Amino acid sequence: FFVLSSAEVSSSSQYGVIEHVSVEHAPRDPVLLPHAAAHILGIHELTVPGRINDRLPQDARLAAYTHLYGIIPVAAAFDLAVAALSLKLGTLFPSMPLPADPTMPNMIRSKQPLKQGSVCCFQSGVRSTFGWITVGS
Repeated sequence: FFVLSSAEVSSSSQYGVIEHVSVEHAPRDPVLLPHAAAHILGIHELTVPGRINDRLPQDARLAAYTHLYGIIPVAAAFDLAVAALSLKLGTLFPSMPLPADPTMPNMIRSKQPLKQGSVCCFQSGVRSTFGWITVGS
């Protein structure tokens, strides 16, 4: 069990802390996601890939794990847990190709080191809504 809170945390936490939470509605102009060491995308075959690509930093390293646990209400919590474990272990875990867009650039296909920084967990919603949580060390 781990809690991602900056309250009463020493100079560093082994799982990281939540740095930023945002919920957005952007029907026209794309809102860019923050720069991070990696982006975990809470997307699935029903997600429109173009809308996501427009929001990502150009050099973003991407991962998606939705195929492991499916489209469920707590999927974002699983992504958050992966981000916390990635920060603790200093490792980015491989991602499967996305059915929606197997050509998405910079998808993490093999285990990679995670340098200092943060991990941004993105979740798409309905009717042009989306949100993200950034976890940092």
